[in-house]
Amino acid sequence: MTNSYLDQLTSKQSAVRFADEVGSTVRMCVDGVVKDETLYDHTKAQGWMDEIVNKCTTRLTEINPKRKYIVNCTITQNAGAGMHSASACYWDSTADATFTHKLETSALITVCTVYGVGCLGFDK
Repeated sequence: MTNSYLDQLTSKQSAVRFADEVGSTVRMCVDGVVKDETLYDHTKAQGWMDEIVNKCTTRLTEINPKRKYIVNCTITQNAGAGMHSASACYWDSTADATFTHKLETSALITVCTVYGVGCLGFDK
């Protein structure tokens, strides 16, 4: 095995570990805020998103304060209309990772994405 192959393997393992760590936190934050909402209320949507991103950021930095996180949240009414979103990053796959959680209820669709910048390869 070459060092390049070992580096790729280590990078993939680190990305999986990142998804495991971040995933449970993001799911808990998103589900805790909007899972039981039975009606979409546009006057509450900004508050829900603020609460989700703030909880995610706070809890993730408590897990590992050396890491840098970017948290993005989108909430839309689940009314049969389409929702399209895109993002782009100049990415270092040996150091950066991402995790996305989608929660769809009868009332709303929530998508929360966390980008970990320079976070792979750091031990807890």
